[in-house]
Amino acid sequence: MDIHDERRSEARSTLHRTWNVSVDSAVFGSRCAQVLDYSPSGIKLSLATVSGLEPGMQLAIHHPGTRCSYLATVAWCRQQQRTTTIGAELIEIAAGLRQAC
Repeated sequence: MDIHDERRSEARSTLHRTWNVSVDSAVFGSRCAQVLDYSPSGIKLSLATVSGLEPGMQLAIHHPGTRCSYLATVAWCRQQQRTTTIGAELIEIAAGLRQAC
């Protein structure tokens, strides 16, 4: 990746294993998503559905089996066939969960 293509203020980390999270949205309810990469300020997710999300919409991201949850804002969204790729800015760890993560 060319450094000029980087839009996040911090370097992103690519995962070397499958990492699934639960994503809640007012648009589609709760869905499972795969994390494609992440950084301290953002996350890229893949949903196996057409989502209807648009930039600025809020998401709640939960790590199954833990008490870790994050609030995020959709920065961009791309749909290809039946898959949606989402770039989201992490806003904060959900209230009351800071010590659990």
